[in-house]
Amino acid sequence: MKIVRNTFTIIIYHVMLFLGFTLLHPALSSAIEGRSTPWSTAPFYFWSGIFFVFISVYLIYRVKESFSKTLQKFGFSIFIPGALTLFLNFFNAEYLFGSFSISGASIAQTISEHYASTDITVSLGVSAVYLFFGGFLYWTGHKIENAKENVTLWK
Repeated sequence: MKIVRNTFTIIIYHVMLFLGFTLLHPALSSAIEGRSTPWSTAPFYFWSGIFFVFISVYLIYRVKESFSKTLQKFGFSIFIPGALTLFLNFFNAEYLFGSFSISGASIAQTISEHYASTDITVSLGVSAVYLFFGGFLYWTGHKIENAKENVTLWK
């Protein structure tokens, strides 16, 4: 029964973490563009994103039952979406929508070109911060786990 409970918890924390960072991304991007704080620029998105992130960290801790493994899993969960976002931002709108033959593709291409010309640099910056922060958390959790193993070897 513990396997079913942990599997359900893992699915829930992945969804909550995705929702949290999805809500934080526009709040952080608009705060960077407006040179203000994210909680005053988009308070609903910022605070609900923070709430989802904290709940997901709590659920990760409940499943992993170790601070170092929690840091590693949380860092990995931040690192992968940041890396995917940076990777996918290298493809331009012509490449993504050029092969479609449906009538709505030209509208989507126009909208994506406008987005790419105005907001892509801020989005890439926020994604790079996710990438760095996720890598740092994973590295920190790994170092803590190695330190614990080294201490137990001396006993």
